[in-house]
Amino acid sequence: MITTGPKTCIICGRPRSASECLKHRNDLLGIAFTICKECANECADFSDETSVINICRLANLPFVHDIYYKLVRDTDRPNFSLYMQKIAPYKKFIDYNDSVFDSVENTQPVEQIEVTDKIIVRWGDGLTPEKYAYLEKALQSLLDIKPATTVLEINRYVQNIKLKESFDQALSDGDYRAISQLRKAYEEDLKSLGLDAVLSSKDNSSKNIGQKIRDVEMTRPIPERDEYKDAAKIEAYIDKWFVTNMKRNFGLASEEEQEALYENERAPQQDEG
Repeated sequence: MITTGPKTCIICGRPRSASECLKHRNDLLGIAFTICKECANECADFSDETSVINICRLANLPFVHDIYYKLVRDTDRPNFSLYMQKIAPYKKFIDYNDSVFDSVENTQPVEQIEVTDKIIVRWGDGLTPEKYAYLEKALQSLLDIKPATTVLEINRYVQNIKLKESFDQALSDGDYRAISQLRKAYEEDLKSLGLDAVLSSKDNSSKNIGQKIRDVEMTRPIPERDEYKDAAKIEAYIDKWFVTNMKRNFGLASEEEQEALYENERAPQQDEG
């Protein structure tokens, strides 16, 4: 008989409705037991990779290191529900047997920094060391592009990075209303910092050929080729029948210029001869 009522969470022991349950793949739990989202979020400590792996193993869900790492890096308060949202679009990751424990995209070790009081004041409390390292690196990237000369300018850079973080989070969450507002705010903030033109010119790999040609025309001299000069022969016509005639009337035309006036008339006579 199929049970349609609440299921009991094997961690907290409380009955849970379907909306409160994790969509696990552990067939051993049967139809009466489950793992609730609340317990999964509490047990999966994203500052401890092993605890996340343990929940994945218990629920028979895939653990993918790159997704875990990006969630830790890009999210202030990562939890298992967010992890499941991130992994859902990947159809190749079905259960725990599909887990990927090594980084595929980034084989470099996670950068570690000493989290000082100054860094905590700058970015806020409660972040992971990896997140602090990521934010500090983002700040240094802006300073490399345009060095700050005052503490106020550094604080403006920090606010810009936080705004970018909010924008990225809205993109990740699919919050389309927030995406539009945050994109506009971020672009305006870049412009006020004088960074918009610098950042947009650093990489044109995503531009199509028309955009690249436009950029070249705006920043480099356009080469002129002889075959493209006076394509309609208007300049040659004026030189021959107006300028040369005027020069001949004043005795200034050379023999070559005078002979050029009658080249087309002499050619048929030579052919007839």
